[in-house]
Amino acid sequence: VEDLVAERKAKFAQKEEFEKASRLVPVKIKMRGAIGILHFGDPHVDDDGTDITTLERHMTLTRTVKGLFGANVGDTTNNWMGRLARLYAQQSTSKAEANQLAEWFLRGANWLYWTAGNHDNWSGEDDPLLHVARDMKILYATHGARLNLQFPNGAPFRINAKHDFPGHSQWNPVHGLMKAFEMGYRDHLNICGHKHTSGIGAHKCPETGIIGQAVRVASYKKY
Repeated sequence: VEDLVAERKAKFAQKEEFEKASRLVPVKIKMRGAIGILHFGDPHVDDDGTDITTLERHMTLTRTVKGLFGANVGDTTNNWMGRLARLYAQQSTSKAEANQLAEWFLRGANWLYWTAGNHDNWSGEDDPLLHVARDMKILYATHGARLNLQFPNGAPFRINAKHDFPGHSQWNPVHGLMKAFEMGYRDHLNICGHKHTSGIGAHKCPETGIIGQAVRVASYKKY
């Protein structure tokens, strides 16, 4: 019976994670006119192969261009844990320096939302960014987020953002995102990162007429 109880706990945790990630968060856009969302793909700010110059330039754009917001799809640092902690010997930044760079990144842009990646979630509730985001009142979703952007003219726009979507195809980098639109919520944008590759696709729902865009953004970690 102990095994049954443990299995029930695991199943509930999985179900609760899914329900929290599926909850639609209302976001009121007060400014009139068009807006832009600059999605940052897998920053890995502490990695030697990350193009931090371009990252910083994009951060500045969100602060200086009117109506442009930033969004992070996860894996802000390498955050090597457990047996992978030995990989810190292969990079020039320490764990403490990685946390400093991550906070610099979090405080340096005009954010609409953040989602955590697998590297971020390795920290669990000890994720230092989670506490900084709460202090700054930034939406930080550990297992993905669905946002309902509410514009002054009443036009809806729903975003389903995760670090990654289940489903893989060697020929189509947005296969999982397209699958989520076909078999799940009819959101206007499904977006993720994780695989350090780029891709885009579109799918029209015959019942509602909603055209869903599927976008995978690559990483700032170039090498």
